[in-house]
Amino acid sequence: LVGSAEMVELAEAKLHGEDVSLDALKRILRPWLRMKEPPDTVVLGCTHFPLLQEELLQVLPEGTRLVDSGAAIARRTAWLLEHEAPDAKSADANIAFCMAMTPEAEQLLPVLQRYGFETLEKLAVLG
Repeated sequence: LVGSAEMVELAEAKLHGEDVSLDALKRILRPWLRMKEPPDTVVLGCTHFPLLQEELLQVLPEGTRLVDSGAAIARRTAWLLEHEAPDAKSADANIAFCMAMTPEAEQLLPVLQRYGFETLEKLAVLG
């Protein structure tokens, strides 16, 4: 098991157009890379890690299989929206939501726009 806040930072940097340091990935994955028999399958258990898929395949031993949990999360989200979501008004605009409108969140808007989101709004949580 390798969990790394630094890998999340690398993924976010890539999202902003920066190059990913393969040396940094090698350092993070060193415990696996030094094993006599490194893992043949790696589960990308964080939503950020699929962004690093190309770089991970360059650093991990040839033939390592990467499992992206994103498809399962997408299926579950679609099911919840279909079966349990409250009725919502249809909108023409694609809106991305965040929990806090911080400068960091606002910096993501150009990236979100590349994925078809037009605006970024703070999600109002009722409780």
